[in-house]
Amino acid sequence: MKKLFLILSVCFISLNCFTTTNAKLYKIGETFENEIKFSKRFTLPLSPGKWIVVNQYDFHYYFHWKGYGIARVENNEIMELIGVHKAGLSGEEMAWVDHAVGEITFKDNYDGCYERPEYYLVEVLKKGGTHNCLV
Repeated sequence: MKKLFLILSVCFISLNCFTTTNAKLYKIGETFENEIKFSKRFTLPLSPGKWIVVNQYDFHYYFHWKGYGIARVENNEIMELIGVHKAGLSGEEMAWVDHAVGEITFKDNYDGCYERPEYYLVEVLKKGGTHNCLV
């Protein structure tokens, strides 16, 4: 479960959906159609229908997390639900992420980037904090 949380966290971090300096702020209950604009560089096109902000959060837990939950509503039923998230990283937090990704990639008991009987080929390139694994 911790690995799943970590992998999802890394995915959310890598999305980097909107910037802190010019991010558009939406309030819970605000409605819109066709698209939602988070910053000058990130506009999310939406399927047709009435969309509403159902969740908004901004908190610090290891990282600075910020995000929205938006839902498309028809006849008072949720038809679609989208979460858009951002986690800000500074030097110390990035070291935690690098360590966790290295543990999952190279030291996992069940799968990873190292020789295993079921792998035909394993090629690894490591340089600094970057790695590339071909299995």
